[in-house]
Amino acid sequence: MTEEFEVERAGSGDTRRPDLVLFVNGIPIVVIECKRPDLENPMAEAISQQIRNQKTEEIPQLFLYSQLLLAVSKNEARYGTTGTPEPFWAVWREDTDEPALDHAVNQPLPAAAKDRLFADRFHYVRRHFDSLEQQRRQPTEQDRALYALCRPERLLELIRRFVLYDEAEKKVARYQQYFCVKKTMERISRIGPDGLRPGPLVHRPARVDHRKDVDFALRGEFRHGRAADMMNVHERPPKDRSQPCCLVHILLRPRGVVGLDRT
Repeated sequence: MTEEFEVERAGSGDTRRPDLVLFVNGIPIVVIECKRPDLENPMAEAISQQIRNQKTEEIPQLFLYSQLLLAVSKNEARYGTTGTPEPFWAVWREDTDEPALDHAVNQPLPAAAKDRLFADRFHYVRRHFDSLEQQRRQPTEQDRALYALCRPERLLELIRRFVLYDEAEKKVARYQQYFCVKKTMERISRIGPDGLRPGPLVHRPARVDHRKDVDFALRGEFRHGRAADMMNVHERPPKDRSQPCCLVHILLRPRGVVGLDRT
């Protein structure tokens, strides 16, 4: 990870400096913009800056390989991916492992890491952060988002299974899709005493874009060397016939995709 990563603008000697860039094997995978909480609208500023930097005349080369973009402030955070329009930057929600998060937030940095981090700074800067390190603090929404999205195992899983292209648009799963697919895959991996897997899996309002659930699930199954036959069945609930619902039924088959109905 590096801070204030300097990138030369296209066709110009000027530079832009995203606040934080996370590299995996030398590839810039995550770009983060951080804003002070006392700004009038820190999220809007951070997202606007992320979108601006992707423009042709700015630093689009940095975003060729980026998979996750974050806009963070102390009390809020949103995420998207390359090309995500401003209205679709989303909040990630989950029941966090609080002890693990608290440990990650309050764990002191090793001395060698501090030496590298503060090597080019004034001594008072290190003294300031050393004093902060002595005080335990409560995790913030910024901490929760970074822990949920950027810890190594989760980040690699999101990149591998939950980022895809849809009609030439790059998209990353929302937390509802992520947990829906995870539970679906866990359920269809169970086989009952009768040799059958559980029945219908996902019952969701038709206004929800269930096609992405199917895409993410299929992608996960092919990545694991399996194929899935997926069928979407639309039904109308008896209490309110004006609101159709969607029933997504996933059945593993050993020999390829037998059928895929997305009507």
